[in-house]
Amino acid sequence: MTIYWTNDALDHVEAIRDLLSITSPKYAEMVVTELFDRVRPLATLPRIGPIYQKAGLPQIRELLVRSYRIVYYVGRTQIDIIAVLDQKRR
Repeated sequence: MTIYWTNDALDHVEAIRDLLSITSPKYAEMVVTELFDRVRPLATLPRIGPIYQKAGLPQIRELLVRSYRIVYYVGRTQIDIIAVLDQKRR
């Protein structure tokens, strides 16, 4: 399956990078790299993450990475990364 990052999700990652870069640019890059790395296995294991309970639909799932929640949609031929949410900023 193809993995597609929505503009919103990429904006979320950029905001995370910008915020973390204030105190540590190196740490910011490490976290961003980890976010992208954790998504890659979805190409072959799209249902590896649990169902995102707020959506309540089996096609919308999540991955937890550090304090971030990656929300994604499992389509027939594509995985759409919908959002990257900071769980500390609820």
